[in-house]
Parts: sequence; structure tokens; C-alpha cells
Amino acid sequence: MAVYSFWYGFYGNTLRIKLFNLKVNDMKNRDKILLGILGAAAAGVAVGLLFYTEEGKKTRKKMKNTANDWADSFGSLVASGKENLSHLSDKALKQAKQGFKKAKNKAEDAYAEVADNLQSKFS
Repeated sequence: MAVYSFWYGFYGNTLRIKLFNLKVNDMKNRDKILLGILGAAAAGVAVGLLFYTEEGKKTRKKMKNTANDWADSFGSLVASGKENLSHLSDKALKQAKQGFKKAKNKAEDAYAEVADNLQSKFS
């Protein structure tokens, strides 16, 4: 297995970090930690820009307006969906009633035919 060495830091009175004898499997965890630190730093920069600059105020306002627009659009979509669902349920109920009437009429016709056949046989 390969062994890697990694140095970070400045010389003098600053922080020095020395990681050595890292095996390949250990590098995966180290990479995850470094990626997490970079992600947190990027999030910190984004929060700083949004909350502590004039441009950030404008951006927050745009984000708020966009979120409100999306909420309105979603509300309209839900209302439209409810209307369509109501229309479809009415249509399905109407078709079910028609199907029931047809089945009932066929059953009545079949019953009448059987009754006539039985009556003619016993008469």
C-alpha cells in the first residue's frame, strides 16, 4: 500500500500541520474532512455577502420576491389541480352511473328472458 506525506503551514509563529504515513484508505476520510471545511468556508462567505453588504440586501430582496412568486405559482397550480381533480371525479362518477345503468338493464333483460323461457316451458 502506498504511503503519502502532506505538509501544510507557514514557517515561523504560524500554525504547522504535518500529516504523514497516511494510507490510501485514510486519505478518503481526510478528503471528506477537507471538503467539509471548504464547504463550510464557502457557506460562510455566502452568508457574509448576503447579510453584510448592500448588494446582499438587494439579493435577499430578489430571493424573497422569487420565493413569493414561486409560492403564488404553486398555489395556482394546486388550485388548478383541485379543479381538474374535481372535474375528473365528476366525469368518473357520471361514467360509473352510466355503466351501472347499462349493466342493470342487461341484467333485467336477461332475467326477463330467462323468466319467459321458464314460463314457456312450464306452460
